[in-house]
Amino acid sequence: MDRTRTQRQAERPPPQAAFRFGGFELRPGRQLLRDGAVIPVGRIALDLLGALVRARGELVTKDELFEAAWPGLVVVENALHQHMRALRSALGDHSALIVTVPRRGYRFEGQGEEIEVGDQDADASAELPSMPAPLTPLIGREDELPAIERLLAAHRCVTLLGPGGVGKTRLAIEIARRWEGRGNGPAHWVGLAGIVEGDGVDGAIAAAFGLNGPSSLPPLARVRHLLRHHPALIVLDNCEHLVEACASAAHQLMQAHAGLHVLATSQHPLGMSGEHRVRVSMLGVPPEGTCDGGVIAASPAVKLLLARVGECASQLHIDSDALEEAAALCRQLDGNALAIELAAVHVATIGLAATRAALADHFRLLAGGPRDVLPKHRSLEAMIDWSCALLNGKQAALFRRLSVFAGGWTLEAASAAIGDATRDPTDIAGDLSELVERSLIVSEGSTRSPRLRMLEAQRLYALKELRASGEHEIYASAHASYFAAFFEAGHDDWDDAHDDRWLARHAAERDNLRAAIRFALAIAERELAARLVGSSVWLWRSTGAAHELRQLLQHPLLQPGLLPPGHVRARLELALAFSLHWTSSESLRLESAAAGAVAAFEGSPDVLGAADSLLCLASAFAQLGDTFSHRTCLGRIESLLGEHRHGKTYGWYCGSHAWAAQLAGDLPAALAWATKSRIAYRGSGARHGETRALLHLADLQLAAGDAVQAIALGEECIARLDGGLHRVDLGRAHANLAAARFACGDVDRARSDWQLALEELRGLDFSYWVFDHLALLAILQGRDDAAARMVGFADAGYARLSKGRRVQNEQRAHDRAMARLRGRFPADELAGLLSAGAASSEEEMSELALRV
Repeated sequence: MDRTRTQRQAERPPPQAAFRFGGFELRPGRQLLRDGAVIPVGRIALDLLGALVRARGELVTKDELFEAAWPGLVVVENALHQHMRALRSALGDHSALIVTVPRRGYRFEGQGEEIEVGDQDADASAELPSMPAPLTPLIGREDELPAIERLLAAHRCVTLLGPGGVGKTRLAIEIARRWEGRGNGPAHWVGLAGIVEGDGVDGAIAAAFGLNGPSSLPPLARVRHLLRHHPALIVLDNCEHLVEACASAAHQLMQAHAGLHVLATSQHPLGMSGEHRVRVSMLGVPPEGTCDGGVIAASPAVKLLLARVGECASQLHIDSDALEEAAALCRQLDGNALAIELAAVHVATIGLAATRAALADHFRLLAGGPRDVLPKHRSLEAMIDWSCALLNGKQAALFRRLSVFAGGWTLEAASAAIGDATRDPTDIAGDLSELVERSLIVSEGSTRSPRLRMLEAQRLYALKELRASGEHEIYASAHASYFAAFFEAGHDDWDDAHDDRWLARHAAERDNLRAAIRFALAIAERELAARLVGSSVWLWRSTGAAHELRQLLQHPLLQPGLLPPGHVRARLELALAFSLHWTSSESLRLESAAAGAVAAFEGSPDVLGAADSLLCLASAFAQLGDTFSHRTCLGRIESLLGEHRHGKTYGWYCGSHAWAAQLAGDLPAALAWATKSRIAYRGSGARHGETRALLHLADLQLAAGDAVQAIALGEECIARLDGGLHRVDLGRAHANLAAARFACGDVDRARSDWQLALEELRGLDFSYWVFDHLALLAILQGRDDAAARMVGFADAGYARLSKGRRVQNEQRAHDRAMARLRGRFPADELAGLLSAGAASSEEEMSELALRV
């Protein structure tokens, strides 16, 4: 050091001296008071202020300040800047007393009067809280706090584990405050984010106890001596880069002092005997699809988002639509507290919708956090950078390669899709376990067959790294090929597989399937894309996403004619026919697509595929009212199936026979075949297939005149479908139930069910056949003009979609309505009303029906 500094050190008052300036009283290393009231400032900040005041207006270099606050430790320079900001904040309107001298240090410009400190004041350090003072209330952890407190009382070492940004530090602050508030002894905060080497951990712990001065004793020996008579809590914050040193220090101190408890925050366990690990979860988000404003607003993640947005823009109005946007944003951010806080700043300026849209690039948007926090907390990318810097080469490579998975993966999938041929699968399993330990990936599900996943922010970060490494196409191709084979095997298993078991394995991979299809289409791998789409047809159907399948099949690369003959083309043809069968009443389009699928399976060993394509064609003929062609298809299917009298294809075959009998007017035969269909579906564990058979049975019972049985079956259908994803089927169930209730004279409940039916069917190309029934309701209310328009709309629907004649229940309602209308209106006026209805849009007619 230079001569000026050496002379100042020799002349300066001893560290225990106290000073008074501008209404403040400083007791270095102990307390800062203003007008007699204690200002909450950390011990290190007080040491820095003491060094500045003792210099009496002279420059204090950064090296001198480091020596004053962190003697013997290697600390990042940002730690000094943070504590200086904390000091200026504590001084409030006197913050200008601390002057920054660029690139050199700091100077204190106040006039400090030295005062004497009594013995009682000299011992005040034992009462000084050393933990950070929270600037905002803790939100969303109300249920976790008591549980962690109980664990800390029962276990001497508790580690809060979780990925960066989940809120471990804030939770630890609250636990430490409550510890002290309950009289359990002092809590000492040890912030380790600024410590570079493990050698600095012992000194940082000593500094948290105010033991900053020179001594011949090692730091932990001094701490042990201070602790010998008193219970205490030590909080080790941000341990992940210093795990071994933290574990060693905690072990030594707990061995020497039975009254000591340790609370650690880390992305990686300390690995100590007796350590109790607590995984800090992401903040709870509202369930997908919920529209209940109370449920949304009460979820922890949304509460945090709205609180932080309110701090930035207190006048922002949050209505029901905004709440749903807030819920979607929090789900998009996986409930990550740091990400939510960073996003809140942008919500306050550009709004919820724009923030969600911009989150395609999390890292560009989620930056610019508060300046008074650690650098790693100022952006999501910086937080993940911090975590990834602790990985070795193999772990870092595995982490970035896993980004090709969307929505999670199994060990089998990871080994097959991204495993290196030179590495043993157990080696990959070990590295995956290490990434779980480091909180970079999450393990979910049962311990017997866990499912692993990355949080979306980590996945996007890793994907950016994978693209930068030049490996993206290699591993994305391997991922897509794995899932093509996976769904091809699933397609073969579907017919006899129990729905629940099949879906448990395959529905979990829906996001991986979408990602694989997008990649195959992006690189114009037509056959790979066709394999993925054609083999996954049952997943789209069973999860109520048939409309998504239909949209996919409109892609130019997924036109079956572009593929050579073979099983890939045949399954793609079948997927097209299925998508139309499930989502449209355009009978001629369905007939054309189904005929293409039948031709593609000609001579194929895939018997069930050939039978399913014929069933699609039979459905088209049923819609067209072509009973002869329908029965011809059924005869071909029977010869294909032979003795195969079980499974889902057979259940559909029986259901198609029921439709043929119903169209022929043979209701007893139709009921018998529909019952066979239900039994076949039930035997194969096809819950949704059985529900569709029940829907048909309810319709047939009403046609046969048993409205009471139709109501019972309709209620059972709705109980099965309610809250699910099969909107068309739920709409049909409500419509059938309404017709049965109306037939029993229960008009009010019929009206309610028809309203629910319209809400489900609007926009799905199926609502027209409800309007013959709704016309009867309008007539009952004296709204004959509305009834005429409804009948006209139904007539146009049958004609537009090339439908055959109405079946029994719809024909009966139509005939009753027309008999009334012909007696009510002159022929030309009735024709005008029918024409007006035929020209109306579905939206106009639905609004009219809801008014009725």
